[in-house]
Amino acid sequence: LAISVLFLWVQGQSYRLLIEQYVGLEFLGYFGVGMTIASAIASSFETLLMQWLSPSLYKNMKNIEAFPTFFTSVINFVLPLYFFLALFVSFLAVYLVALLVGEKYAQSCVFLVFGIWAEFFRMATNLVAVSAHAKMLTRSLIIPYAVGGVGTLGGVYMAVHSSVYEWAVPLV
Repeated sequence: LAISVLFLWVQGQSYRLLIEQYVGLEFLGYFGVGMTIASAIASSFETLLMQWLSPSLYKNMKNIEAFPTFFTSVINFVLPLYFFLALFVSFLAVYLVALLVGEKYAQSCVFLVFGIWAEFFRMATNLVAVSAHAKMLTRSLIIPYAVGGVGTLGGVYMAVHSSVYEWAVPLV
């Protein structure tokens, strides 16, 4: 579990070290504001939703035969909610940045849009990871998280050396 968490950190936070060193603090500031707002919104939404769903998930984990069907219905319910959250934040990014951190950081709205879609995929994969937790197979998460972490670190390294880093970094 600790190794998985390390790779999750690499995937979600290591960009800061590379951007600061190779691009500069101003870009990192705007990028960080957008990504942090996206992370805060998505994490809050995910936490509230999972607080509501967790009792049913844990209750149904006990039934090995019925859990796959139940879990599929949970995914079918939750993924559209995550998708609509990402759409909502994308369309309101300019206003959310102005409301939450001020108009001075308006440039961050582009990174908020990239960030909320990155968070959409993070939340979706976290939802799928519940299956590994239900089966007590958390060790199986190490390889996907390692691939994601190393891929992100390598991708950001290449992106910060690109002439179009403003778009390449958030795409990674």
